[in-house]
Amino acid sequence: MAFEVTVIRSPKRRKTAQARLVDGHLELRIPGRSSKAEEARLVGLFRARFERTTARESTDLPARAKRLARTHNLPVPTEIRWVSNQSSRWGSCTPSTGVVRLSDRLAPFPVWVIDYVIVHELAHLVEQRHNARFAELVSGYRCSASRQLRGVLSPARVCCCSGSLRALGRTSTSRPRILVRTLPHERSRLSQR
Repeated sequence: MAFEVTVIRSPKRRKTAQARLVDGHLELRIPGRSSKAEEARLVGLFRARFERTTARESTDLPARAKRLARTHNLPVPTEIRWVSNQSSRWGSCTPSTGVVRLSDRLAPFPVWVIDYVIVHELAHLVEQRHNARFAELVSGYRCSASRQLRGVLSPARVCCCSGSLRALGRTSTSRPRILVRTLPHERSRLSQR
């Protein structure tokens, strides 16, 4: 959702910028001496922040987690929530308490990507390491996600939550970009074709 932005320059404001939603448009207050480049940067920054907030509010994480846990025979988390302090992870969990946290940077991505990250973190509630048992727990969702991409990316698997920025990327136009990685056991199968 693109917000219409109204910029208000304040001569009293020295360093800080502030934004809020007013009647469906974004009102941005900036220092009066800000350059046009600084204004453009702040507009982009606050617009992206409010778009993420809007996108994450439309996703019912507890209901999705409960459905995915039931479907994939995984434990239901005690709590699942969006967080804004994860810049190098897409999700994290605390197995001892059953709490799952998802980066709000995921909010604009397709639902099946968010679902995969939820399944990934739910599997960590059972198995903390990325070993064979973990791969088996997550494999059911990987297969269904791959089916959504059949004909486009097949036979590569979508690996969208490796805990690093290598798996999913963002383009400079702020539209989601999915990077696909072929898993090691599939490389040998692909080279035989």
